[in-house]
Amino acid sequence: MTKRTLLLCMALCLSLIQGYSQAYEYEYGTNKFVQLGLNLNSLFQNNPAAGSGESQFGLGLNADLGYVVQKYKSILETDINLSFSLQKSGSDPINKGNDKIHIASHYAFTTSYSSNWYTAADLTIKSQFAPTYDGNTLSNLGDSLNLLSSFLSPLRMEFSLGEEYRFPQSPFYFFGGVAYNLMYVANDEIAQFAARDKDGNVIGSLHGNPLDGKALSQAGL
Repeated sequence: MTKRTLLLCMALCLSLIQGYSQAYEYEYGTNKFVQLGLNLNSLFQNNPAAGSGESQFGLGLNADLGYVVQKYKSILETDINLSFSLQKSGSDPINKGNDKIHIASHYAFTTSYSSNWYTAADLTIKSQFAPTYDGNTLSNLGDSLNLLSSFLSPLRMEFSLGEEYRFPQSPFYFFGGVAYNLMYVANDEIAQFAARDKDGNVIGSLHGNPLDGKALSQAGL
């Protein structure tokens, strides 16, 4: 076996193993937690030197919600992370800081009380709240900027199914089996702006044909 072949085999093995570290020790039954945060930052400059920028102000909110159901033969873990923040610098338009909708769910079950092997599935959904225009601005400044994203557009979904080995304590390991990725763009303007040929011309949809819709999907191992 050549050195290159060995490296490719090692890379393949590593790509099939995902390591997780549990942040909480759950009790049997239903566990819930909610974490809320407020971010406030400001920078005031009195007569700033040339090139040092302008005064800035930022405000943001974030929430982390968890729901866990642990039984003797199965566990369901769902985490919802939401965050949104705005930034204003001098006379510049209002820009977005964080803008995230992130939902992650993990389910695993076993047929034997004594086995550490589980059949497991992961589902992740990612999107955002507010519209985004060129330059990360929140407004389109008189219809002069392209719309890049809006509420739930685009939306990305990732699903995987495989085998999992759980140690008595964290972490546990997920051995990848099959996977499915989906991106859906509900907004026509965003879909047309994103789908362009090699010369930068709009081609009508994500697949280059309006009849194909506004979704891209991939399945694999």
